[in-house]
Amino acid sequence: MRLSVKAEHFELHEPFTIANYSWQTADVCTVELERGGVIGRGEGAPVFYHGETAQSLADQIEAVRPDIEKGLTRDEAAKLLGPGGALCALDCALWDLEAREAGRPVHQMAGLLAPTELDSAITVTLKSTDHMAAQAERYREYPLLKVKLGGSDDENAIRAIRAAAPNPRITVDANTAWSLEKLKAMEPVLVELGVELIEQPMAPGEDEALSGYKARIPIAADESCQTVDDVPGLIGKYQTAVIKLDKAGGLTGAIELLHAAKEAGLDLMVSCMIATSLGMAPGRLIGTYCKTVDLDAPMNLKIDRQPVIPYTKGRMHMTPSELWGG
Repeated sequence: MRLSVKAEHFELHEPFTIANYSWQTADVCTVELERGGVIGRGEGAPVFYHGETAQSLADQIEAVRPDIEKGLTRDEAAKLLGPGGALCALDCALWDLEAREAGRPVHQMAGLLAPTELDSAITVTLKSTDHMAAQAERYREYPLLKVKLGGSDDENAIRAIRAAAPNPRITVDANTAWSLEKLKAMEPVLVELGVELIEQPMAPGEDEALSGYKARIPIAADESCQTVDDVPGLIGKYQTAVIKLDKAGGLTGAIELLHAAKEAGLDLMVSCMIATSLGMAPGRLIGTYCKTVDLDAPMNLKIDRQPVIPYTKGRMHMTPSELWGG
C-alpha cells in the first residue's frame, strides 16, 4: 500500500471565532492510500485544545509510514495512533479504500443506514452583537442556527440574533466559557427565545456541577465527549452526546460512540471541526442517526475541495461518490 500525507490550508470567508479560539484558515491533514491502482482518501482536522496542528497530524502519520504501507487494518491503525485527527484521516481513508476495492459504499460496509440529505446548522460566530445579528440576518432562511456564546454580552447577542432570524431553530454553544451561575442566569432567556439545545456550558471537570441539575433545555457534551470511553461520565449531567470524528478517531470511533451513547439513552448530535467536504462526508453517515446535525464547515470556505458536497441554505445534499465513500 502506498501512502501520501500532507497538511493543507483552505481560506475562510472570514475568521471563525468561538469563546476560546479563532481560526483564520481551515487547516487539515489529508491522507491518500493507493493499493492495486485503487485510491482511498480521508481528512482529519486538528483539535486545538489537544495542541494539534495540521502538520503535527501529518507528522504522526509519517512516523508510522512503514506500518501503514505494510497494509495495516483499521483496528491496527487505532492501536498505533490512538484517537485524534491523525487517526481520523487514516481511518476514513481506509474505509474509502476498502469500499472502492469491494465495489460497495461505506455505509453498507459499516452496517449503517443509507445516507440521506440533511439539514445542517450554520454557525453564527462570536463577534460583536451587531456583527452576530448581521450574520443571523443572512441566515434567516436557514433551518438551524448554531450560535457561539461565551462573550461579554451573551444575553443581548442572543436576543438580537432571534430578532434578526425569527424562524430558524437555534442551539447555542458556550465552548466551556460559562459557570453554573451563568448557565442559570441565561437559561430563562434561552427558554423565552426558543433555544432548543445548550452545548458544553462548562469545562470538563467543572461540569460535575451539572450532576442532578434540572435543565429546562437539554445540555450537550462536546469537549466532555471525546471518545466512547467518556459516555459513562455523561450520564446524569448531559442529555446529548456530540460526536466529532476528529476526536473519536474517525468513522470507526464515531460508530462506537454512537452505539454507546444510544444505549445510554442520550440524544445524538454530529459536529465537526473547520474542514472541507472530504471531512464532512464520513460525518454525514453518523448524522443520519442524530437529532441535531452541525456539519457546516464547508460553508465557511472560500474554495472547497473538489468535488464538493453541495449545500443549499443549510441543506446538505448527497456526497459525490468521487469525493468519498466508494
